[in-house]
Formats: sequence, structure tokens, C-alpha cells
Amino acid sequence: MSKFYLPSQLEKMKEEARISGDPRKHAQFHLARQEYLETRSQLFSGEDTPYLDAPNDEGIRMYEERAKSGEPDDELRYRIIKDRYDFYKNIKDGGTYRSGIEARKRLEEIARGGVEFTNAEIEELRRHVAKNPTAENLAHMAIAKRRLETKDFEAHDAQETKREVTEADVQKAHEKAQRTSAPQDIASYATIKRQYESQNTENAS
Repeated sequence: MSKFYLPSQLEKMKEEARISGDPRKHAQFHLARQEYLETRSQLFSGEDTPYLDAPNDEGIRMYEERAKSGEPDDELRYRIIKDRYDFYKNIKDGGTYRSGIEARKRLEEIARGGVEFTNAEIEELRRHVAKNPTAENLAHMAIAKRRLETKDFEAHDAQETKREVTEADVQKAHEKAQRTSAPQDIASYATIKRQYESQNTENAS
């Protein structure tokens, strides 16, 4: 599995591919979307874990409570639903920032680090920077994007994926997910944990 993208990130990829007309970007988008849909179908397959196409406040609270279980699948379900909720709510509301000054201050905060922010927020700030592309705004946006993007969610090669997952692998992935709280790391932990549980079930049978 390659890098895991949240819904709002997929929307951005789709728009960039459309504007550029670059076949490679279209291919990257379709691959990322397919992997997202496959992961989503695994996560939202039960009656008690429905996928909310248009999540409301009640739906967000339900998945937020479930995420407190500490299970990586529950955490990732909440991240996906919350990201989708934030993204579409932001579009519906016409944006959170009512002035370029507010947007610039918020972008500076994110660039400095130590504050929470969402994918939808970065997307909105990106639109503000596009309208006012000063050197300072562009530099802060570049830093903000780097903070948003996380690394180390690359697929193992075919040989690596064939080896058995150990308890140490699960613990390492768990610690990283707790440390970074990044969707990619949570998704990686969820996948490794499922692989470990699946192989243990197979070995026991």
C-alpha cells in the first residue's frame, strides 16, 4: 500500500490533476482513490460502523467516542469521517477565515508548529495564499504543507509483505501511531494489527 490519503486530500489531488491535464497526476489520483476506497470498505463494513456519506454532528460524536477505544481501526474511521465532515462543512460555510489578515495569522501559527489543524483548513488557507501570493505567505504555506504530509507510509516490496508480522512489529507501529497521530501511521498500525491477528488465527486452525 502506498501513502494513505484522506478524503479532502483526494479532492485536492483530483482538482490538481484536472487543472494540469497531466496523465501521471490522473493516474496517481485514481490509484490513491482506489486504495482509499478499499481501506474504507474494510473499515465501514458492519452495521455498527456505517460509512456516513454526509456526516452530521451526531455522526461525528459517535465515531469520536469509538476512537477513544484505542483501536487503530476506530481511530482511522473517526479521522476519515471527521475529515470529510470538516471539508464539506467548510465549503458549505464559505470558509472559516473572513479576512486575509486572519488567514495570514493562522498560517503563521501553523508554520511555527505546536497547533492542531485539519486538511480542510490547509486547503482553505491555500486558496487565500493563491489570492495573495507574497513570499512570506508562500514560505509559510510550504512549511504548513510539509507539516501536513507525513512520511514513512510506503509499501513494503513483495518480499517484505510475505514475511510474518511479529508482535514487535505491532508494538512498533502502535507506538509510532500514538506518537505522531498521523492518519497514515494510524492506517499503517491498523493494517499491521489486522495482519498479525489474521495470521495468528490461521496458525491456530
